[in-house]
Amino acid sequence: MDVRQLEYFLAVVDHGGFDKGAKALSMAQPSLSQAIRTLEKDLGSQLFHRIGRRVVLTEAGRALIEPARQVVRSLAAARASVAAVHGMVCGSVAIASMPSPAAEPLSSMIDHFRDRHPGVEVAIAVESEHREAFLPLVLKGVGIGVPAEAWRTLAERAGALVFDLDPPASLHLALVSRKGWLSPAAAEFLEIATSYRRGL
Repeated sequence: MDVRQLEYFLAVVDHGGFDKGAKALSMAQPSLSQAIRTLEKDLGSQLFHRIGRRVVLTEAGRALIEPARQVVRSLAAARASVAAVHGMVCGSVAIASMPSPAAEPLSSMIDHFRDRHPGVEVAIAVESEHREAFLPLVLKGVGIGVPAEAWRTLAERAGALVFDLDPPASLHLALVSRKGWLSPAAAEFLEIATSYRRGL
């Protein structure tokens, strides 16, 4: 088993089939199918039920999803950590925010971050007006977010890290990050965001 096979497996899962997964990976569908068969042989278990052109995850396939995501994330983390030794000249950070805080102070924080690290890509990964979708996205590692204070207790109970921004406004905001390893770009953004808060 290698990381590439796990990336192929996740592409089939995330795109709903071998054809779409192959297209997302820019590879031929037969090559992707063969890679998955090799992975299944190595694991000694079938990962997908093949029903015509459709595929459905087996119980073993469902069990593999989260470990596979962890391995792929860990490899990306290792690459980013090594690259950061030579200075943060590249990388990416994804931020999830509800619409109102995304305008301010988040936009100013991003501007400050880009001034210091112009080679790092910053993306507002998900903007949702549905508050119920916000916390699960942060906990799944989509990015960080600025929720309303009312969500603080729930976020902390769910295992998220909550940082006070405390802007001089009637609306209280907080910076939320998932627990565990953060990419160098994300950690630097949190540092800049915290410094920005102190300067308010």
